[in-house]
Amino acid sequence: MAQVQVRFISRQPGAVAPETPILVPVELKRYGLSEIVNHLLGNKKPVPYDFLIDAKFLRTSIGKYLEEHGLSTENLLDVEYVESVLPPTPAGSFVHDDWISGIAVHKRSSLILTGTYDGVARLWTRSGDIAAIFQGVHEGAVKDVALVASDDHCGTCFTASMDQNAIEWAYDTKTKSVEPILRFEGHQGSVESLSLNVDENMLATASYDGTVKVWSISTEDVDDVEVQTDKKKRRKVEKTIPNAKQLLSFEAHSGGALSVDFSATHMYSGGSDHAVRCWDISSASNINTMNSEQTVLCVKASRTNSLIASGHVDNAIRIWDQRDEGVSLKLRLDGHSKWVSSVSWSPTNPYMLVSGSYDSTVRMWDIRSTSPFYSMKTGVSKDDSPPPKVLSVLWADFGLLSGGDDCKLHISEPKNPQ
Repeated sequence: MAQVQVRFISRQPGAVAPETPILVPVELKRYGLSEIVNHLLGNKKPVPYDFLIDAKFLRTSIGKYLEEHGLSTENLLDVEYVESVLPPTPAGSFVHDDWISGIAVHKRSSLILTGTYDGVARLWTRSGDIAAIFQGVHEGAVKDVALVASDDHCGTCFTASMDQNAIEWAYDTKTKSVEPILRFEGHQGSVESLSLNVDENMLATASYDGTVKVWSISTEDVDDVEVQTDKKKRRKVEKTIPNAKQLLSFEAHSGGALSVDFSATHMYSGGSDHAVRCWDISSASNINTMNSEQTVLCVKASRTNSLIASGHVDNAIRIWDQRDEGVSLKLRLDGHSKWVSSVSWSPTNPYMLVSGSYDSTVRMWDIRSTSPFYSMKTGVSKDDSPPPKVLSVLWADFGLLSGGDDCKLHISEPKNPQ
């Protein structure tokens, strides 16, 4: 029986096997390798593992891997082990009236907020009932949303629109009340993206006019007051909406500013000039610029590490590390066949993220590998029509959420093995 020397390595804290090379049979696959690692770690309850060789998940036997890569049993293989994650299980879908372009949740609420191209935002229960509808103010598509919940019934939400405005709303699902309380006006193009910094009481908006603006979200910190008009219904909204106070305005991108996101320490933006820019709010300055080859459609900062993910029109995801001097490209992830419209980091695992694309797929990634470990189709095209585009994805504590031009919010539940 042929054998090969293997050295097991791991970046997972508290799960480090001895790195002394050992001989293993070449016909072993993932299950057999998991048995060895469990034995080396002394796990009383077996833990299923996945394995990476040269940043690729092992999906065959070791012998097949050696054959495919022109290696022999004389080689020493470094094999990285990571705890397995089961493929997500579809848990339902909520039908909307138009394309879904924004999704948000909040840790203090079980509700889900969606924004759609009909100019409406909706709060959903997890069972698929509509808890609140935000409408009658925007005169264009809602492109992005954010949610801040006080509890499971009350809170505020934010909507960004192609009508060049963003709105802050207060809601109470018990009393069925919905009220626009602040208007963020000042952009000269569609507001494509927004991000909240609740600790600092700030909202950032990114617009096709190339600017990124930072606003106060305090209703006590306002500018002048104007009357809003709903042109479609030709009536005035009964209550006037105060204008939020603008704190900063950056000429962020030549061409459109298409995405913005706050990290714990900075603000990031991406745009059609192929750049991801890092901004320091306290000094009101651009402190780093990360240049790529193609338009940046989305930017998302991880809350569990120092990494930034960006999605591009060359179908790639790029990973940047804000700790590096000058901030250079750390990793490029290829797998999508069309534009990457949205990315979202796992709220708990610093190595994992999810992406959505115009190729109709949602893909889960472990950035210790350069290939996705799971891909799922979100819809089926009708007749000769193109497959539905995914416009927004979100990795929530309870599952993966995605939406696009099939007008459905898809919910899947990723589960760790028992």
